[in-house]
Amino acid sequence: LVPTPLLLGAHDDDALSVRNAAAWALGHRPDAANELLTTLQTGSALAQDAALTAISPHAHNVHEGLLTWAHAQIDRAATLHRTHSTVVAVQTAVPERDFLATVIEQRAIRAEDRAIAALVALGAPAAGGLMRRSLRSRDQDARAQAIEALDSLGDRGLSRALTACLEAVDDPAAEDPHTVLDQLAQDDDAWIVVLGRRVRATMAEQPEEDVATTDGTGDQLDTMLLLRRVPLFARLEPEDLQRLAMVAQERSYADGAPLMREGELGDELVVLVEGVVRVVHATPDGEERLIRRYEAGEHIGELAVLRDRPRVATVIAEGDVRGLVLGGDGLRAILRERPEAAMAMLTTLAERLSTQ
Repeated sequence: LVPTPLLLGAHDDDALSVRNAAAWALGHRPDAANELLTTLQTGSALAQDAALTAISPHAHNVHEGLLTWAHAQIDRAATLHRTHSTVVAVQTAVPERDFLATVIEQRAIRAEDRAIAALVALGAPAAGGLMRRSLRSRDQDARAQAIEALDSLGDRGLSRALTACLEAVDDPAAEDPHTVLDQLAQDDDAWIVVLGRRVRATMAEQPEEDVATTDGTGDQLDTMLLLRRVPLFARLEPEDLQRLAMVAQERSYADGAPLMREGELGDELVVLVEGVVRVVHATPDGEERLIRRYEAGEHIGELAVLRDRPRVATVIAEGDVRGLVLGGDGLRAILRERPEAAMAMLTTLAERLSTQ
């Protein structure tokens, strides 16, 4: 029998399968309720999500504590929504601002989802799934029906607070940007702090602040900002972008140099940082047929990551080219852990196939 402390520690594991297995085991431990509640209150983001999955069978034992935690999640989401509207309105074109706005939006949605999951755990299973999607629907009738149903489920105070939070997204009130950025620089979320300080320094027209922290957060920020230029990675959580940035290798290619050769085995994806490349295919008579060109901000080589087959085309630098090279192992790990990243890659592939 695996000790409870070890299972709780597994909630921080990088592998989703390990976290899910630990959550399942703790869900069947009668004495784990208080430990799971403590994890919700003080644990990392990964640990909190796993603990929330495990706590449903114990919700009756920690009802008040879980309710208080869920209300705190809604308060957090409401604050982030207000902050998001202010950050979007900041008059600066630096990529850090867009990244900050995305992270704030992601954190707000995560907090809302946790509050909904708490409703499910507290005895309102209908609050999950379809209702969650309906609450965020742009169709007013669908949202109205979901809100009415939500109001009749679980804790009325919690459901009403969640409804008010979701409705506030449509017309959030902007606040003074300098005040908001000062507050973000003191936030509990390390990535919000890092990005908030960068944007604040830009607004003040001061030299860029040192964003490195004792845990290394921000050390790969410049590489992460380059990766975010690619639609495939634009919506990834900063923690996942950092994982990619840590293993990315920068390479330079001279004019005419091949980045990839048709027929060779490869397991790398290249994000173009500077320059233009052309993709060509060799015809049976030895001629070179141009397929298309790619520019900075685009990526090439994703098929080699998805399947173990030779390259189907040659990629050649047109002028000097600089790229970030990502190995297949790290990228596949992200795709396994983040279904939204897999969907982004499938969307990119579909768009490319439709233009070829």
